[in-house]
Amino acid sequence: MTQINSTESALDWLSLLDAVGYNSLLTQIANTDRPLVVGFLNQHAYNLIEQRIDVRENFEKIDCLLRDGIGIKMACKLNGLYPGLNLNGTDFIPSLIARLRENTGHPVQYFAFGTQEPWLTRGAEKLTGSTDVVLRDGFQPPEVYVNLFKAKQINTHLAVIILAMGMPKQEQVAQLLKAQITGPAIIICGGAILDFASGRVDRAPEIMRRTGTEWLYRLCREPKRLSQRYIVGIPMFFLYVLRNMMKGEPQKTATKPVAATTVDEPVRIEPSVLASQAGRAATLTGNRGNRVEEVSEAELKIPKKAYKRGR
Repeated sequence: MTQINSTESALDWLSLLDAVGYNSLLTQIANTDRPLVVGFLNQHAYNLIEQRIDVRENFEKIDCLLRDGIGIKMACKLNGLYPGLNLNGTDFIPSLIARLRENTGHPVQYFAFGTQEPWLTRGAEKLTGSTDVVLRDGFQPPEVYVNLFKAKQINTHLAVIILAMGMPKQEQVAQLLKAQITGPAIIICGGAILDFASGRVDRAPEIMRRTGTEWLYRLCREPKRLSQRYIVGIPMFFLYVLRNMMKGEPQKTATKPVAATTVDEPVRIEPSVLASQAGRAATLTGNRGNRVEEVSEAELKIPKKAYKRGR
């Protein structure tokens, strides 16, 4: 296992959203004019980032990294950050695809790479609402997905690529794909999204989802596969969080949520900038005690890396 020597935590890369910022973000992503990677940070991802340099590099390059799960919520609070909404892929991705259907300005071409048949086809069709999806199972070398995309891409369409092959492979594939794309594209690191959509895997009861214990439901259903991730991984996660807190100042300035604009006012996402281009807008900021604050247009245009600790 590689020891990561960095004063920076994965929390620094998060985009933390309130309800209005969430709707604004959906609009921004749906109207992107360049390749954009959407990913999710949960307890397991945090551990992988702390253990492997290559995983860390791929996650840091994600354009829109969203908080997933109660573990990251607790880590945010420990670091003085407003945790915002819980945005796991199983809920966020269908909402994004619904927003894309509302956006009639650009034809969409869907790709689904992950899981295996028959769940791949079932899940892709259920999730996208289309039978015209470029498919490939999730057990191929990374270059296979890049070559397939290049062979099948329709340049006049917005490419929506759903990667459902699990961490950390999907984040690696996402960065390889992004490097090959020049036009508009949304690359989504979706984990088990196709297995959920196909019905292969059941979601936890609503009460467990609301209380942040969906992980416990999954552990009970798949103890052999998930015991290492949760029984061993959860204590390791809190050790990593505490270790990172001891490296420097609390992450009071680590990140800001996406600024809120009106939903009817689409905003183009600049590289690594998940902020509104509309004059002044209300936003919740973790480093201001979770109060609703007004931030200026100049503040909103600062790239997210400028929000990182010590800058």
